[in-house]
Amino acid sequence: MNEELNKKNILTRLERKWAFKKNNIDLNNLIIAIFRSPFRFKSSFTSRQVNSIYFDDKNFSSILENLDGIAAKKKYRVRWYGTSDFVEKCSFEIKEKQGFLSKKTVIPINLKQKIKFHNKGINEIKNVVMKIINYRVNLIPILSTHYQRNYYLSDHEKVRATLDYDVKSHQIVCKQDLVFKKNFSDYIFELKYEKKYDNFVRNNLNSISARYSKSSKYINCAIATPQFFS
Repeated sequence: MNEELNKKNILTRLERKWAFKKNNIDLNNLIIAIFRSPFRFKSSFTSRQVNSIYFDDKNFSSILENLDGIAAKKKYRVRWYGTSDFVEKCSFEIKEKQGFLSKKTVIPINLKQKIKFHNKGINEIKNVVMKIINYRVNLIPILSTHYQRNYYLSDHEKVRATLDYDVKSHQIVCKQDLVFKKNFSDYIFELKYEKKYDNFVRNNLNSISARYSKSSKYINCAIATPQFFS
């Protein structure tokens, strides 16, 4: 087992997500509703841009697991914060889901220097990822997502929440450059908490009017790209 895997951090929690259409609700009104919910959320961290490069095998197994409704799903990604122009301080994440239960393994990546977000740089990152997983799976970069994220914490500090907006995506696979770009109009609201608080959360969900949605940005971006299934 290599040095990066020895530094891994594993998070296990329940996650519930909702998607709100931009043409149905104003962002400021949605934020006000979050503050006024029974959870009495408060801002817990400075808003920042979240960037991810998603990896899959040549059969697009992660995408198909979601589309086929398989209960146990796995996603691979490299994540960093701030500008999307360069990858500098980042981590490799393996996210496994079983229903609402989510397990995330976070492995910090120690880059010698920042890497420009273009095809050559993405290939460098892929090589780093393959070393981390000891080449057990032949992963290829599929697409990237970029969005702004707000962070919230309930008044009793047991439930965390995030609100994502200005979601954009670049297709990476099957392209010679990063010209492809798609903007998405959804706001994605997510609750994250330990399993022991599930009854408390479920008893206070009436204030969230939107229907529950999977809202995986990776999957939503992928199915909006016909080339994946041509």
